[in-house]
Amino acid sequence: MSQTYEPIIPNEYVILKSRDIELRTLSVRKYQTRVSFERQYILESLEKSRLVFGTDFGVVQTYDTENPEHTIRALCGLVGEKNLVLLYPSNQLRYIGLKHVLQTTMMVEFLVDLDSGCLEFLIYGGNQGYQEFQQMLEEHFGIIEKPTELKFSDMGVRRLCEKFFEQLYQVTSKPLHQEGWGTIDVADFKSERGQFIDPFVERMQQIRENENIIIKSFKSVLRNQRIESLGDFYNVKFSLLKDRSGINLTIPELTLPASYSDVDYERVVYDFARYIYNQIIGQEYVYEPIPQDSQLDLFG
Repeated sequence: MSQTYEPIIPNEYVILKSRDIELRTLSVRKYQTRVSFERQYILESLEKSRLVFGTDFGVVQTYDTENPEHTIRALCGLVGEKNLVLLYPSNQLRYIGLKHVLQTTMMVEFLVDLDSGCLEFLIYGGNQGYQEFQQMLEEHFGIIEKPTELKFSDMGVRRLCEKFFEQLYQVTSKPLHQEGWGTIDVADFKSERGQFIDPFVERMQQIRENENIIIKSFKSVLRNQRIESLGDFYNVKFSLLKDRSGINLTIPELTLPASYSDVDYERVVYDFARYIYNQIIGQEYVYEPIPQDSQLDLFG
């Protein structure tokens, strides 16, 4: 049987992630640069970075561009090719190649560090596409130096864990050499499925009261959460990434009006992720400090 391959270029970008996916896990990480935050320059650079036919990565839409009191957000997309095989009633196979398919998205929030005046990023998603994002920064923003990935400090992790201490599914600690723990290096406590760990048992109280016990990671949940775009309330589970570089959010399928475009749906997912992240982190600075040079680099 002969095989034919017919390349097809769609008129619009195609988002492969289905709206009815049961659970969607995405990471949130924060990065810092040594360049000054220049709002107008960022807007101009984002405009140069638009995703157009022929590019593999770029900006799909920008948000919060008119209010100078807000940070700037950009929905970015990574494109590629998708090969499909169609089976006709005559049992003939037809091979179709879709070009410029939007394979994954990420939301980038551009914000300013109030102490240094430097540009920072919050990246939602981005496990795929981060390398291309760095190339975009170099080509259109003039940022040559690789942004620094921020890590949670020991005390920062402890403060977050204490905030959700009564609704933990799992907590991993490092109690080595602490009284009553002997030679135990790592203690990993998990609850029964669907239940929280009892926060009042002796071992949990020891973890909570002894700041010399390092909390390495934990898993918890925010219940009954919603934003204005959502009619329903949702439970969002979250956990710390193993390397302490951010948080994993597990977002359930969102119910939105059918009139919402695929890009609108992506925006709402990231709006919700942003809201949840802010609920978890709050106003506290939970990251390890990064030494700052006295001289800031400039764009360009």
